[in-house]
Amino acid sequence: MSAQKWLSRLIAHETTSHLSNLKLIIEIHEYLQALGFHVHILPNEQGDKAALFASIGADMSNLDGGVCLSGHLDTVPTQGQEWHTNPFEMVEIGEKFYGRGTTDMKGFIACCLAIAPELSSSPPNAPVHFCFSYDEEIGCEGVLPTIAQMGKTLPKPAYTIVGEPTLMRVATAHKSIYSFETTLQGKAVHSSNPALGVHTINAMRIVLNELHALGLKLQTHQNAKFTPPFSTLHVGVVKGGVAVNIVPERTQILWEIRGLPNLNIQDYVNQFMQNLAQNPEFIATKAEIFTTLLHHVPFFGELDTSAFLSSVLRSAGQFEPITVAYGTEAGHFEAAAIPTLVCGPGSIEQAHTPNEFIEKTQLDVCVAFLKALVRQ
Repeated sequence: MSAQKWLSRLIAHETTSHLSNLKLIIEIHEYLQALGFHVHILPNEQGDKAALFASIGADMSNLDGGVCLSGHLDTVPTQGQEWHTNPFEMVEIGEKFYGRGTTDMKGFIACCLAIAPELSSSPPNAPVHFCFSYDEEIGCEGVLPTIAQMGKTLPKPAYTIVGEPTLMRVATAHKSIYSFETTLQGKAVHSSNPALGVHTINAMRIVLNELHALGLKLQTHQNAKFTPPFSTLHVGVVKGGVAVNIVPERTQILWEIRGLPNLNIQDYVNQFMQNLAQNPEFIATKAEIFTTLLHHVPFFGELDTSAFLSSVLRSAGQFEPITVAYGTEAGHFEAAAIPTLVCGPGSIEQAHTPNEFIEKTQLDVCVAFLKALVRQ
């Protein structure tokens, strides 16, 4: 089955992160098992989602080593977006395929599945592994139980390629991601006499000012390999209050730092909290503050990939690698001492957007790349 046909089947499964992916996992499992792959399904604790790890090689009794082709099956929501087509039906318009996940990142998985029959009919000397995960879009943590079993109940690959959309450029590094929730707790009273309460929206103004100052401080460290060349701080969600005539008792923000390598981001966060604890204006608000780390995606680019990189660049027809600004599961593979690169079809500019699409030529280039890499 072609990558285009597989992509159509993958898009037809709505696998938004809050939903189960089991029907799609079962479909892929049956397909790969029929081709002779060793296939493992790794369910989450709740049993409503699962990862899939499949391997094939000339020596099926020893599947350690080789290359792992990794991607996530979950997608971001479509709610609140204006789609011109059904996001869960792949629609071909011109040379583009539209649908949720076409680029991020079912396009890469479709290419992997499209080369599976060739791997089956002519098994490679070095094993090839497929690692398809869940919950990447809500913290990159769904792959962790699978990685933890590599070298134990699962084969351990020598290298990994994470197929996030790079327009088929080979990426060797990205920043770390730390996402936080900061909550202010106050006291609700009638708005006719706000001095009797503790106004958490007013207090959050001071918190936001401190975060703005922290963001400027992070920009003083620069690395020209990245775009932008400094660590960024971003506040994405602000929630507070229940009615115009009630002093808001609780206000929350969700914020993140995308950090350059060799920066201890937790030190900066600790300094932010200490500054607030010593800020007379914040103290005067009498609000209580709580900051929780929600997710951490490790920096990627610390392991030596030089031997693997030359083969991947050759397969991709390129000479120089790039870095990317977005986070991936690559850092988790590196933490398990598996040298990793990021390379996949489609543009990150399409990820998470309404009317997400991938160009047909990107699928063709990806399939050719994977076949060339396997031959090497």
